[in-house]
Amino acid sequence: MDHRQVRRLLQRHTEQQISLRDLLRKAGTLTADANEVATLASRLSRLDRQLTDAERAELAELGGQPLKGIVRGLVDAVAPEQLNPATQAGPEAVRELLAGALRPLAANPQLRDRILEIRRAHDITIGAQASSWSRATRPDNGTSGTSKRFRWPSTATRST
Repeated sequence: MDHRQVRRLLQRHTEQQISLRDLLRKAGTLTADANEVATLASRLSRLDRQLTDAERAELAELGGQPLKGIVRGLVDAVAPEQLNPATQAGPEAVRELLAGALRPLAANPQLRDRILEIRRAHDITIGAQASSWSRATRPDNGTSGTSKRFRWPSTATRST
């Protein structure tokens, strides 16, 4: 499978449709469907690329395996060569396939919590950097319009 195929396979939900917290909650209860498992794999893969070495090691210790290993299990579970035969075998086979991929997360609430904490920390850092960058790159250094407010003309100065 090439990169484009994997990307299409994993992009099933948008950011607005389901949060990482909800995806991890569903993983914890083994109730995520194939689309949610694919979306979770995509989000965790993206997070893994943003992790520091220390964070990656911490998650690997908590999870008993690297985050990439967990992601690989999720991706494999929703790959057509695995999912299609399970679908043909029936809903129970699909549930077992997905549950097997989700077990490393389901069995470890500390890992799920730490993933959310790290995600929030990275979101805050990225947000702060983006805000600083936009102010620094504007010709007026970000000061234009930030303290000016529109004022309606006073009724005393308006002529009728």
